[in-house]
Amino acid sequence: MSLHVDVLVIGAGIGGLSAAIRARQAGMHVLVITKAEEIWECNTHYAQGGIIAWNGNDNPELLARDIY
Repeated sequence: MSLHVDVLVIGAGIGGLSAAIRARQAGMHVLVITKAEEIWECNTHYAQGGIIAWNGNDNPELLARDIY
């Protein structure tokens, strides 16, 4: 069996799935593969707030208070 895709994404974390979505929106054929039995079984799922964004109003003290 032969399969042609434009983009092969290995891993179902936030980075891989974000790239897959963008590539698909750009009209590319995308395949996402993961070693897990369930697609949600990835490090991103278990990060529990470990992904943060800067909004310009934050500072290190507020970040520390939010995390601890």
